[in-house]
Amino acid sequence: MSKYLQSKVEVELKEGDSVNGKMQLEYYLIESDYSQSYGCAGDKVYGIEIVKKDNEYYAESEIIRNLSNSKEDTKGILSLLARNTVTPVGLPSVLDDLMAL
Repeated sequence: MSKYLQSKVEVELKEGDSVNGKMQLEYYLIESDYSQSYGCAGDKVYGIEIVKKDNEYYAESEIIRNLSNSKEDTKGILSLLARNTVTPVGLPSVLDDLMAL
């Protein structure tokens, strides 16, 4: 499995939400080798990881593996997630909504 940083977003928080008033979101493209059990055709399968950091320390993350066999489609989804500052907690429900479209 390989992991590639696609986007970083810094969000200003309201007073009291964080010690320094900022949160950093990192959006990663996850690349794995294809396996028959994934149900995808192709040499590679792609997923997404979002990491949320407060004060430069790890806070939380969420990873969705084997989302697609299209690197470009997965990068497009990552771009959309970053533009809308989706957090790790919101990733599963947002992806469910996107896949229903």
